[in-house]
Formats: sequence, structure tokens, C-alpha cells
Amino acid sequence: MVPVLPPVWGFFFIDMEYTTNTTWEGNIKISQVPYENKPTDSDYTMMKFNSLTVSNSSFSNMIQQGYSYCPTCRLKSMVTESDYIAIDIDGSYIPMVEFVETVRYKPTIYYTTPSNGNESVAVEKYKDRNRKYRFRFIYSLSKPTNGVAQYNTAAEYIISENGLYEALPEKAVDKLEPNQLYNGSFGCEIHCTDLVYNLPDYIYSIEDKNGGCECPSLVTAETLTVFKRTRFREFLQWFVEHNGEPGVLTETPYVPSDIGGMLVPDGDYFRIRRKYGYYDQKRKRKVYYKWKDGENRHGKLFQTGLILKHLNPHLCPDELFYGFVKVFYENFDIMNSDGSVKYTREKIINEFNAIMATDMDTNVKTVKHCSFEVDSLYCIREGISKRKAVGRINGRKRTEKKEMKYAMIDSLYDPNIKRTRMEWVEFLNENGVDVTLPTFKNFLSEYGYTKSRVVK
Repeated sequence: MVPVLPPVWGFFFIDMEYTTNTTWEGNIKISQVPYENKPTDSDYTMMKFNSLTVSNSSFSNMIQQGYSYCPTCRLKSMVTESDYIAIDIDGSYIPMVEFVETVRYKPTIYYTTPSNGNESVAVEKYKDRNRKYRFRFIYSLSKPTNGVAQYNTAAEYIISENGLYEALPEKAVDKLEPNQLYNGSFGCEIHCTDLVYNLPDYIYSIEDKNGGCECPSLVTAETLTVFKRTRFREFLQWFVEHNGEPGVLTETPYVPSDIGGMLVPDGDYFRIRRKYGYYDQKRKRKVYYKWKDGENRHGKLFQTGLILKHLNPHLCPDELFYGFVKVFYENFDIMNSDGSVKYTREKIINEFNAIMATDMDTNVKTVKHCSFEVDSLYCIREGISKRKAVGRINGRKRTEKKEMKYAMIDSLYDPNIKRTRMEWVEFLNENGVDVTLPTFKNFLSEYGYTKSRVVK
């Protein structure tokens, strides 16, 4: 049996906000009659729905009684508001409750579907009898999505935030359209947490295509037209030929510090995440792969765009779009594993527009990084190796740290007050100066306080 690992939380995912609300109610389409078994084709043909306003607990009870439901209108062209997002988990290696423990943001409602635990279905679909666990997550929203595009973006966002693509086998997560009909599960195992989630504002700025572009575009019509009519490489070449090479930053630059030879990040540190492959010994460089289907490409691409936007405030929208397409072309696989196209030109444009409409400062976090780098020109000028330069820099940093500590001690120390050295150490720690007895002794020695002036 292949174990499912808990999701690994990346460096820069957006936090989902939520509250626990037992009185919250949402609108849902519920079938007029329940079904103890999965509805037949004839049942689906005759199925009718009522629009109900329900609490999470009453909705849970109806699911367990076998009622079918739909988050919004059954006609896709008529889809409007949806208070719920439903996500199918089909083909997990571990049971539902055990899997939910690995999920960062617990569903409002989660329940096992009728084929849960059926090994024959697992063998038929996946050729693996261990992928037998099937269940459904439902998330309640404090503000409903409006339209197909918002619903799909919200579902993708929740999947990305929970790391479901990484935590589950390929094709185990099913993000369906808002007009999808879902069946209840008579007598199923069901849980209700009463959690209600807030989604980022950018999701609500997205409009369906029949209402125009999904977000207003700041990129010029000429650039968009060339992008839609050419291959990615040809578009990048065209842009450079007509506009020059934009200086697109993909990570926070390091700048000189007060210590010679030491470079430090220019503010908070951000970096585009790339998929490391291996180190090419012959060419003496790292080789990177492209993010593929099942590796949370959507979440990584959106975060990539936000970081590019933050690092390059000096670029105009066309230059930033060029950088976005270039990073996408170099780091993301355009195809799904089944051969279908994941990213159309229109989808890339809409993704970029959504990024431009999103507040980066509240949606991206800094990443771990080296505290400093060595200036190559300094090494050349001093005629030393980088290893020796690192030693010099660390020595100077230790000296600066020691001098700051001694200055803090000196501001509180009075040799005319009779205290033992240990009493002084305790006094200094009580006043916010973290110091040990050996450090205090070294301070006395270096600052010239003689034994005759200090009570031992």
C-alpha cells in the first residue's frame, strides 16, 4: 500500500480565513425526493429540485438521507450565486477521517460516497485495489461566488491551499462545474464542522467570459494579439525585438552592506519557486524541470505572478506580462497527463489579469534564504576565495554582535554598586540583556574593570 503523505505547506500560500458559525445558512438546490441507492438514468431524467435555505447541520442530515443536490442552477448558462464549493476525492489510499487530519483547512461538511471502500471499483478505474476510498468535501462561503468563472477559481484556490494535488494520487481530485449534480449518500459517515470560509477578494473580481474578459486587462491590444497568434517562443522573441529585453527580477536582489564583501537582501526576500532536477557536473550548474500535471501547477503559477508583480513595480503591464509568459514557458508544462491542454492562451491572459487585480502584500509570504552572499568583485579585489571571504564576514558579524551586547551591558552596569558577578548576570537578564556569566566576565576584562573594583 502506498501511503498518502500530509500536504507540505509551501513558502508562499495565501491563508484561508474562517469562522465557526452554527447559525450560518446557505442556498442550495435539493432534490424533491431522497434516494437510498444511486439514482438510475430514469431517476435523473425525472429528478426535480427545490431551492432551499439550509443550515450546515440540516444540509448534512439531508445528504445522509440520500437527497441529491446542486450548488447552483442546473443549467450552466444560468449559473449565478453559490454558497457552497464541492470537491470530490476519488481514489485515496487512506480513509476519509484519517485523510481529513492531514488537510490544513477542514471542510465544512465531509462524507463518504456510496462506492467508498469498493475494491472492484478501484481496480476498474485505477488498476489498484488500494485506491478504494471515496468521499466528498463541501466548503461553506461567507460570501457566495457569482458565475462559473468565480466558482471554478474558488474551487481551484481551495484545492491549492490544502495541497490536495500533492497529497493525493493523480486524478484523485475532481473539481467539477458549479452546475454539477451531486448525490447524497444514504446512511453514510458524515461530519459537520460548521466552518464558514472567507475567500480572497480577487476571486470576486472575475467575471464569466460571456460578460467580457474575466478581469480588465492592462496589457495593450497589440501585445495580446501577437501573444494569441504566435507560439510562446516566437512571442518572447517578438517582444524583445520590438521593446527590448525588460529587466525582469525573479528573486529579491542582494545589495552591499556595511560589512565589506557582504551582500544582503534588499528588503523582504521573495523568489520564484522552480522544480530542481539535478546538478550538471560537466556544465557546473543546476538543471531544473517543468512543473507537471498533479504538482499544483495552478497554485504555483498564480503565486509566481504575484511575486513577479511585487519584485518589478518599475515595469509596465506589457513588460510584466512578458516576464510572466517567459517564466511560464520555462517552468510549466502546458499539457495534462492525459494529453489535453491545461493552459490555453486565453487562460494565461485571464490568470495574469487576476494577478494584476490581487493585493500581493496580503497574499504572499517571504521564503527562507541565505542571510548574506559574498560579493565576487570583493574576492577579486582582495585576491581571496569565497570561502575565506565568508570567514572574514562571519568574523566581523560576530565582532559587531559582541560589541552591541557589550554596549547594552555597559549601559546598565555600575561598578560602584556592590553585586556579585552572578547577581549582575541575573540583573542584566531581568532587564532584557541576554547574557551568560562567561560573557559578563569577558566584558569586564575588555572594558578594563579591575578585580579591585568588582565584588566577586
